[in-house]
Parts: sequence; C-alpha cells; structure tokens
Amino acid sequence: MEMIMESLPDISQSCMEMAIAWHLSRAQPDAIPLGRHTEEYFTEEAAQTEIRKFNETLKEIEQKIEEKNHSLALKYEYLKPSRIENSITI
Repeated sequence: MEMIMESLPDISQSCMEMAIAWHLSRAQPDAIPLGRHTEEYFTEEAAQTEIRKFNETLKEIEQKIEEKNHSLALKYEYLKPSRIENSITI
C-alpha cells in the first residue's frame, strides 16, 4: 500500500491537474457555435446558399440527437452542433 501511495501525485499537483481539466472542459463564454460567424466573410449568393444548407443540416443533426436523447436515461450532449465551437479557443 505504501508503494501505491508514494506513486500518487501530491495534493497540490492533483489540484493543479483538476483545475486545468476543468478549465479546458467547460464551455467558453465567448464560444461561437458551429456554422455561425461574427463577421460576414462570404457575401456571394452561391456562398450564402451553401451556408444556409449547412445550417439546415446542422439543425437536422441536432433534432436527431434530441429525438434519440428523449428515450435515454443518460443524455448524449457532446456532439450536438450547438455545443461544438466554430473554431478552437483555449
């Protein structure tokens, strides 16, 4: 038992690892969901049409996940399009 206890990190290291994991796994307050943009990069009609199609596909995926979640005791939330960020932010 002593060997096991000596192999574990001390309390300060454990707290640091937990804090880092918590910060990296929580939803960021400035997060922009997938398919949304703060600036309008593409103004051409063809590009706007594709963006609308993409957003409709995301809505369909979200609805399918919601329908499947309805019958589950433990809901699956992680890959819902509304929970995926448009870009990486750390």
